Amino acid sequence: MLSKDFICSLVLLVIAAGYYFLASGIGTSALADEVGAAGLPTVYSLALAGIALVLALQAMLRGLVLGSQQKSPEDSPNLWRMFSRAGGVLIIGIVYLLIVNIVGYLIALLLVLMAMLFYLGEKFDRKTVLVAFIGAGFFWFLFDRLLGIPTPGIGSF
Repeated sequence: MLSKDFICSLVLLVIAAGYYFLASGIGTSALADEVGAAGLPTVYSLALAGIALVLALQAMLRGLVLGSQQKSPEDSPNLWRMFSRAGGVLIIGIVYLLIVNIVGYLIALLLVLMAMLFYLGEKFDRKTVLVAFIGAGFFWFLFDRLLGIPTPGIGSF
């Protein structure tokens, strides 16, 4: 019997192939650079295909190592708990979208990283705050300074 991870990897591979097909249909312009408009979508499709292949390999190796060991019903994850945790992450993302233009990108990202760390079970200590500060600083530097993507400042509506 095929595992859920293997089936998911096959679905991801089909999605990646469809995405690649659609990305390859993006036309080129006389104003385009060497990469062109289809460059990033093509890279995304290849990355998704790579993730799908790694997931398939992991599922096959897990099947070989574990063999035919049956999981007990207690080992299977609680569906309600999974959806409620995903809903919590979604709420944190929505709050980020609501506050980013008010407090600015750097502060909003710092708050989101701290909220995610606490939501995932980390305790409030210096390490958690330091990780959030370093993460927010890294992403701000990456997007604003290295890539030149303007990030919202404080009160930028």
